[in-house]
Amino acid sequence: MNASAIIRISSAILIASAVWDSISTRPRARRMTCSPPMRTFYLIRHGETDWNRQEIMQGHTNIPLNETGLAQARRLSSLVLSLGVDMAISSDLDRAHQTALAALPFLEVAKDPRLREIHLGEAEGVPRGELEARFGAELMKKWYFSEAAAAAAEEVRLPGGESHSEARVRLHRCIVEWVNKYPGQRLAFVTHGMIMRLLAQHTTGQFRPEYRAPNCSVFEFCIERETLKLRQIFHLSD
Repeated sequence: MNASAIIRISSAILIASAVWDSISTRPRARRMTCSPPMRTFYLIRHGETDWNRQEIMQGHTNIPLNETGLAQARRLSSLVLSLGVDMAISSDLDRAHQTALAALPFLEVAKDPRLREIHLGEAEGVPRGELEARFGAELMKKWYFSEAAAAAAEEVRLPGGESHSEARVRLHRCIVEWVNKYPGQRLAFVTHGMIMRLLAQHTTGQFRPEYRAPNCSVFEFCIERETLKLRQIFHLSD
């Protein structure tokens, strides 16, 4: 091998080494992984709607994203990509499905109505500030339950709506069915704020402020030996 060939090979090695160093030292999203036999999945809250902004109760009412919500969903895309999501399933309500399409444009999105928000019955369409006047302070105190009242709150419901436990069990069964159907895949479920909070609270046995997730928050869960665990929570940066 002549001297010029040796120089070319040495230069190529130096360039490759520099490229690898630049890749390996780039900042990455903070992430806690789950090792086998754990199975990881994500719950994603939809982006903002006009009713969110106006503090009107939505439930099963089909309200689309507003412009802020669409922008939030697009911003979420890089985070979801970094989490290595393989498959997406959304609630069939527009605000969740629109969020999934904007945040995960690289994936096909299935719909499942079991991912809907808790059904609020007669409270849907009612401004939050009018709930006590419409349904009574005692009922609303039970509805927005504290840790001390958790057991009683499980079965409370607004007139014509679901109880906390009914909504939570519906969501849990949906997730388990999909995760078991695609055991080698990392799934993202695009759903709704209150039902996410109910699952997080039941899973941890705690009632933490961060479970009231802002729009486009992401909850990371694992299933290990049939036990559900909340691993961490991501929020969109300001």
